[in-house]
Amino acid sequence: MLFDIPESTRTERLLLRTELGRLGFGALQKSAYFSPFPLLGVLSRFATNLGIRQYLSLMEVEKLEDEKKMVEKAWNLKNINEGYKKFLKKSHLLLQTQGSQLFWPLLAKELESEFAQIYDDDPHLPAKLLPKSWAGLEAYQVFKEISNSY
Repeated sequence: MLFDIPESTRTERLLLRTELGRLGFGALQKSAYFSPFPLLGVLSRFATNLGIRQYLSLMEVEKLEDEKKMVEKAWNLKNINEGYKKFLKKSHLLLQTQGSQLFWPLLAKELESEFAQIYDDDPHLPAKLLPKSWAGLEAYQVFKEISNSY
């Protein structure tokens, strides 16, 4: 999706960028976004309701050159994955000593909050677009274990 929205409709442009982020679109440039999910209809209706549809170019693309590079740039998967790995390391340490932790429910809530922050930044891309060492699925399983532990 590309857009060229005039300065006179700056508020609508900011609303569009916010909605693109909420829908999980990744930014390649300030006015070029993409998503691996079929959201053009949703985006078109949103832009029509804002009165800016005429400034958008929506397209479906079958193949992108350097797709993995574009995905990494748009979503910074390396940082998200590092967040998941740190969460896993801390969680495994605390889960091993869970029985001796007097304040386990408080520690578990803290871990759940940490996971939620990382999960919120995660674009939840299809597996084929993720790095081979993606820790998100394991982190989610550990999160469920923590949530069920108290």
